Amino acid sequence: MRKPSSCQRERRPVRVSFSLDGETIYQQSLAPSGIWKDGESVIYDRIELPAGKHDLFIGMSDSDRSEGFDFEGQATIELSKGQHVVVEFDHRQKAFIFKE
Repeated sequence: MRKPSSCQRERRPVRVSFSLDGETIYQQSLAPSGIWKDGESVIYDRIELPAGKHDLFIGMSDSDRSEGFDFEGQATIELSKGQHVVVEFDHRQKAFIFKE
């Protein structure tokens, strides 16, 4: 008989932080999806920003590190009234993409 083994599939929560002009405006820890807690962690949120030039920063960690981030992205954008910006994480390139 084989000895029973345990194969942990569960992923760590994903920690996300979003800053506008050096001030943190969004911070969240997201559990993985799925019955085995091994699926993607998905964020969809709408944050209204004032028109004008802004420095955006997003940091994300999926490890057990207590400080800093595993992945970081930043961009300087000029927003006009009613303009949208979408931030995506490309898991293949391991980089954030800012879409204006």
